[in-house]
Amino acid sequence: MSFKRIIAALHQSPLQSAILNEAIDLAHHERAALRLVHAVDMPTAVAGATPNTIPPASGMAMYPAVGVSPNPAVTRGVTLGQQDWDETVQRIEQWLQGLQQDAIARGVDASYEFRNGQPGDQICQVATEWRADLVVVGRRGRSGLSEAFLGSVSNYVVHHAPCAVLTLQATEP
Repeated sequence: MSFKRIIAALHQSPLQSAILNEAIDLAHHERAALRLVHAVDMPTAVAGATPNTIPPASGMAMYPAVGVSPNPAVTRGVTLGQQDWDETVQRIEQWLQGLQQDAIARGVDASYEFRNGQPGDQICQVATEWRADLVVVGRRGRSGLSEAFLGSVSNYVVHHAPCAVLTLQATEP
């Protein structure tokens, strides 16, 4: 099987490096284009996080959200406005640009895309729109009740992506 368009579904966690490295290695080997995709469901964000607590290189600890809303409103008791939203988006894009530059430096044609929405759905939408051949995604290893309550982006992508999916298992629970 040959891959010409590979998506790295990224989130800021210890598994991020493995996902990025595997996607870059595959893209380099296959001479494929690489799209770095990060999706966050901003409106259902975790309360308490602000752009100041989300450093560009380590911020969001999982696919779901960071604690801001695109509209000035109250999100789970935290009032955040348009400026907070804009600052968060800027930090995410700086983070993605840095990863893109790393891929380019390793000889891969790379681009990035940031989406606001349910991560699994957004990753699959990008895969469809971009006509991806492969999605590389991480799996934390949740099961049972924790997967039922917290959801599983990798499970959603495996069942809904229009292409092949490579899941990388986290080494720590």
